[in-house]
Amino acid sequence: MNEQNSSGLFQRQWKQKEGVIIAAGLWTIGLLLELFQLSPSVPPFPANLLLLILLSGIILILHFQYKQSELVRWHSSATGAIFSTGLFSIQILILAVVPQQSGDAGSSPFGFDHMVSGWPFAIALMWLLVCLGLTIAKRWPATYSLRNIAFLLNHLGIWIILSAMAIGSGDVREMQFTAVKGHTLNRSGNGDPRAVLPFQVTLLDFNIQYYPPKIALYDPYCGEFPVKHKSLPFARENQALKVKDWNITPLNILTNSIPGDTGFIASPVPGGGTAIYVSAQRKNSGKAIEGWIFSGTKDLNPQDLPLEGQAGLAVFEPEPLKYISSLHLEGENNLSETVEIEVNKPASFQGWKLYQSGYDTSAGENSGISILFAIRDPWLPVIYLGIMMLFAGGILMILIGNSRIYNTSKPTA
Repeated sequence: MNEQNSSGLFQRQWKQKEGVIIAAGLWTIGLLLELFQLSPSVPPFPANLLLLILLSGIILILHFQYKQSELVRWHSSATGAIFSTGLFSIQILILAVVPQQSGDAGSSPFGFDHMVSGWPFAIALMWLLVCLGLTIAKRWPATYSLRNIAFLLNHLGIWIILSAMAIGSGDVREMQFTAVKGHTLNRSGNGDPRAVLPFQVTLLDFNIQYYPPKIALYDPYCGEFPVKHKSLPFARENQALKVKDWNITPLNILTNSIPGDTGFIASPVPGGGTAIYVSAQRKNSGKAIEGWIFSGTKDLNPQDLPLEGQAGLAVFEPEPLKYISSLHLEGENNLSETVEIEVNKPASFQGWKLYQSGYDTSAGENSGISILFAIRDPWLPVIYLGIMMLFAGGILMILIGNSRIYNTSKPTA
């Protein structure tokens, strides 16, 4: 009886109560650290790699030297996995619900508006990595059956993804900069001396391709449009289209125009609006109404075409289909390359990715300015490795499941 009573916390069997205590304790510690504005930071390579090796070493020491301890056994059990995953999931839920600020510039005293760079998220992630690591170490010397291999691939893949995202954040570099046509630059221009690219970027050309303009039927008395903007038809010259109970035919389309003596004419300089000469005829009516509609500019008012009853025609400025920047990149050792980038189609150069971020919307298609976003994440191949391991483990689990179904349904002799 005395020996049983003297058994310590790390000898007696742990259950759900200990999981609640650990999860609540770790989260409280994270919130307190955040309250005192002690923001965590991950050092760059090679210090972050040493931290990852240290974390792996601690996990292996715990497994090989203290695996009989109830502390280690509980953390490698399903109960430990549930509670560590649950605490991490709470951080993800807050991240999804609360609007986030960039970096650690949030105003929430507990870091809820900058979760990824806060202590609660970091502590929950480290706890999950420890539990995952102990679970992997526990299953590693087991039999190398297909089921066990699939288990190891899935769990090790998750561990690699999470650890690379956490530790690798110290090496992620990103910056946004404005490129001017014909000029060369290699820094963001935001005043940060660290925001410098290891190569030079020259904007050779910038082009925008537009959708056709859209024609809208509206009520001139209340200014409402009965048809939603996404459902409005595109206007193409001499192609009839239907809007509500009107048949409309664009007869002449000018994409860069200004008012003239008898209508609208092509503008000799950039900055004009879209003008369309249309013929509108109501269904079951032989009367056609013709006239100009104009989208307007920042200096010129739009012009609509009144129709029968409480109806009028208007035109919207064409929306960008895509915008493309032609860049010349020149790095060390006389390495150079000419690339074209557009939204969702970045270019890679010397370990960096260049994305099309924006342009001078006030100048439109005549913009000589392109806003670019550059990012470098050397740990991304490691994350891809973890994803491939997850994929391989999932495929293996499917094959094992199908094999069991086949063997179960196979008739016996």
